[in-house]
Amino acid sequence: MDKFQKFNIVSLGNWNPKVFTPSWIGQYIFSIQPGSKIDGLLDPENIELNYKYDDITLAPRANSIELSTESIDKTKEGRIFEFYKNVLQSLPFTHIKAVGVNYYYVFEVGDHPNLDKMLMEKDGVELQVTRIVLTKNYTDFVLNVIVERGNDGSLKLILNFHFQKCKNMESYNQKFFDDEVNKMLSLV
Repeated sequence: MDKFQKFNIVSLGNWNPKVFTPSWIGQYIFSIQPGSKIDGLLDPENIELNYKYDDITLAPRANSIELSTESIDKTKEGRIFEFYKNVLQSLPFTHIKAVGVNYYYVFEVGDHPNLDKMLMEKDGVELQVTRIVLTKNYTDFVLNVIVERGNDGSLKLILNFHFQKCKNMESYNQKFFDDEVNKMLSLV
């Protein structure tokens, strides 16, 4: 059975994380009423502050921002796209290097024989394939399909839509990404 794990948009660029205060985020990114609750989360790996509102996390860094959720539904996915658009409109002079729209899934052992075959050990070879990256070039972006085997034998599928130019991404909508994700999931 397919198990959704995470959805995010990551924007690489030159960001000023000090701009991202709770009141500024509430007003300009999440578009919520003043005084509404935004949770602060400490990222223990980087000792940096993330912000969470309605199961959507914003992680501002000097070199990237990430908007993510671990409980996907079409409404939350749409809100992440909306919040990212709000970031771009609120900070129009930020130099953006690339944008990734990413979907993460985990599959149980044996649920997807096609993926299992891709990562099978080769007879007589002591090397094991633990990760495969397939790439498809589109006009405005590259789709990276990444298949990894976990330590428990499960399979992780990552669909990474990689845009070199932010402007190219703006012409695509949520339905386009949903259709492409469904196409990729039907192949496995």
